[in-house]
Amino acid sequence: QAAYAETLNHVGNAQYFQGDRNRALESFTHAAELLERATSVRAQDDWLAVLSSVRTNAGRVLETRGEFAAARTLYESVLSTATLLASRHPDDIQRQADLADAHDSLGKIALEQGQLAQAIGDYRDVHRIKAELSSRSPDDRDAAERLLISNGILGRTLALCGAEVEATQHLREAVGAAQALVAFDGKQADWRFWMGKYGTQLGSVARGAGRLQEAADHSEAALRILSGLVATD
Repeated sequence: QAAYAETLNHVGNAQYFQGDRNRALESFTHAAELLERATSVRAQDDWLAVLSSVRTNAGRVLETRGEFAAARTLYESVLSTATLLASRHPDDIQRQADLADAHDSLGKIALEQGQLAQAIGDYRDVHRIKAELSSRSPDDRDAAERLLISNGILGRTLALCGAEVEATQHLREAVGAAQALVAFDGKQADWRFWMGKYGTQLGSVARGAGRLQEAADHSEAALRILSGLVATD
């Protein structure tokens, strides 16, 4: 049952990306039912992880249909499972990353519904986990990029609720990390994009705080970076 459920999860993903979201949801729902039965008999960690993946995928479909309450219920169950697995495997980077992703899902749906305090809480958890994982592998540039993005998302969300000082801190960290990555390899378009994106947001925060020259400096630098990406696309 578990192996078939994993296959259904892959099928559902293919259906989703082909635009057939109704059939994708059917596949994810069937897979979840099989895994719920299997884990009720024997709660193997690998099966629980696949069940979380299935529920996350089903939640994504529900979000596209505007069924936010149902999606949130799934994401909360994913967070519960991810918390359990992360506690069982504290040295397993993937289990910790799954826990960060579970918080991220809840943060996104809270943000979509205008629940800024809850979104910030979840994004703080994402940032805490990403920072800890990056500290384990300081030379891992993928981990550095993931931490960069979490800084940017948290900073942007803090700015939405008027927490200008803390928002500025996280956005500066995001831009600084992007600059360090670009200094290592300036050909990586993604890293240059993060410099431009979060530099633009940093400029917006500075403008809102009345620091107009700082805002202009950030915005001009970001525009140069993003224009360069367009020119070389």
